[in-house]
Parts: sequence; structure tokens; C-alpha cells
Amino acid sequence: MIYKKLIKCVLAIAIAISIPGTGQVLALDLEEEEVNAPLPEDIESDVPTIPVTENVYGDRVMMAAEYTEFVINPGESYEFSFDVSSTTRTIYTDASQSKGIFYDYVVYGKKGDAKRKGMDRTGVINFDTDETVVISIPTESNPMTVKIRDDATYSITSEPALLRFTLQKGESYRLLNVGPNGSKSIASNVSSSQERRYDYSVYNADGKRVSGAYYSVGKPQISNDEELIITGVTSNPVTIGFPYRIADGEVSDEPAYLRIDLNPGESYELTNLSTKTEIIQFENPSKHRFDYVIYKPDGTEHTHRSNSSSEPSVQSGYKIVITLVSDNPTTIGAPYRAFEAAILMKQFIVSQ
Repeated sequence: MIYKKLIKCVLAIAIAISIPGTGQVLALDLEEEEVNAPLPEDIESDVPTIPVTENVYGDRVMMAAEYTEFVINPGESYEFSFDVSSTTRTIYTDASQSKGIFYDYVVYGKKGDAKRKGMDRTGVINFDTDETVVISIPTESNPMTVKIRDDATYSITSEPALLRFTLQKGESYRLLNVGPNGSKSIASNVSSSQERRYDYSVYNADGKRVSGAYYSVGKPQISNDEELIITGVTSNPVTIGFPYRIADGEVSDEPAYLRIDLNPGESYELTNLSTKTEIIQFENPSKHRFDYVIYKPDGTEHTHRSNSSSEPSVQSGYKIVITLVSDNPTTIGAPYRAFEAAILMKQFIVSQ
């Protein structure tokens, strides 16, 4: 037996089967396949030879895709889109952490909503028709080469992918989601292993605190018309990003949390002035112990704990007096807008 590769169009043209009793002829249409057909050695194929220059597929022939390649420099941004229906396009990059090449990006829908985002990313980006992609190269990155199909359009833009800011310890920022709809999370380089953390509180349009976290590596969600107050709390700075077109922000003097440094024997009194129950939070709670008493608005005791590492919940209008009883200093936190605080006393412990 010998094997000759028969192209699908040749089979479609040359091979037919008669269906007995019907007078019909059934043509074999082998689409998108190459066939290895065994032919007897002693039989010559009667399939006509067609020159390779001839268009044997008719209008269904797809020419090899052509690509455009160019370089985006640090500090530059480009916008990409395309108009081909029912198709996905890919932006290829040479981004690599080992090469010191990375980018920020946002994919926007046709209504202006931010569908996907990334900060300090590597790899490719896929996007669909009616979507727009903005790519920015941070100033810390090396230049990046991108490759895109010729049917995509692109242009340089003054608009970055992300509203991007860096917080040193003790610095705060106020960020608003002004997008058309939906809830979006921030991007950040927080890391517990690298000690990059922040405090944050999210408030709705009425000023009510809807979420928050202390000494956190989480990435909070911000809904439309909500504001985020975020504060850097570690010696290593933290960088945050949010889709530029739906972001409004400014440096803030208001921190996310009231942070109180406590030495052994020191006590603090905090009163919850908000309309909801809030939690007093600890850094590394398993390593520290506290005594505390919670009082009702009329001054009577509500509850108390001794030598506890549990983070206490304080109801609206209630007051807590908390004392550090373990040996090492620590920091406690309370949502800034919710609590009024006052130091009560210091009992310095002197080693004998």
C-alpha cells in the first residue's frame, strides 16, 4: 500500500457516491481535514492534479493572518479595539518578570464598565469585539514589545489603564467608584510574606461603613458611588490601582482606622458613635492578651473578659475600656469614623 495526501477540496470535487434507486448522487464534503488515503500500488489515482497556485477553496480560503509589532515605552499607554464580529483577539507581549517587563491593563465594555483589570502583569490579553483595552507600562518597567492582528486598531493615549498610587506607612487615600454600574475590586501589591499591608474602610453614599479590614492583605470591592479610605500601615510601601475611567481619588488626611499603640499595662477607652456594631481589632491577636469591659450607654456593665485574645464587638452607643496585659507592646485598631477614643492611664512596668 502507498499513502497519498488528498486535500479536502479534491475529494469534494472528484468523489461521489450514487444512491441506488434514487438517482441521487451524494457528494463527500470533507471540511477542514486532511486525509491520508491508502491507494493500491497497482492502481493509479484518477484524481486530477490542480496547480497549487489555483484557489481550490473558493471564497472560503483564509489568508495567513498578518500582525503588527511595536514597542510601548515606560510611562506610555495605548488603546486597542477591533470591529470584527463574533471573534476574540489576543494582544501578545514579551512581558516577563525575569526581564523586568510588566504592564497594567483594563478591558472596558461598550457601556464603559470595567470588565477586567490587572496591575504589574505579564502574558497575553484576550478581548472581544465591542471591548476596548488600555495598556500602560509603569515607569519601573523596561520597554515592552506587543504584537496584534492587523484588523485591530490601536493608538497612543494620555489616559493610563489604572489610577495608580503608592502609600507609605501612615499615608491615606480616598478613592471613589464613579463607574456606570457594578462593584469592582482594587488591584494592589499587598503581601503577607513581604509585609505589605493596609487598613481600609468602605462607606456608602450615606456615609455608612459597609465593610473594612485592619492590617489587611485583602482587596476590597467598591460599588458605584461608594468611597474607599485606605491607609498604608507597614514599613514597606503598598501600591494600589483602580480602573482609571471609573475612578476619582485624592490624598486624604483621614485614616481608615484609628490606630492605638499600647504598652503593657496601658488602657484606652473607646465609644462607638456609629449606628452599627463595630469590632476592635488587633495585630497578631494570638500573640497578645487583653482585659476589657464593655459598658452600656447608661454606664452599667454589658460584658467583660480577662486575659483574652478575642477581638471585642462594641454595639452602637456602647463604650469599651481595654487594657494590654501581655508583655510586649502592640497596636489595636478601630474604624476611624465610628469611635471616639481617650487614653485612661499608663502603668509602666519596671523590671526588678
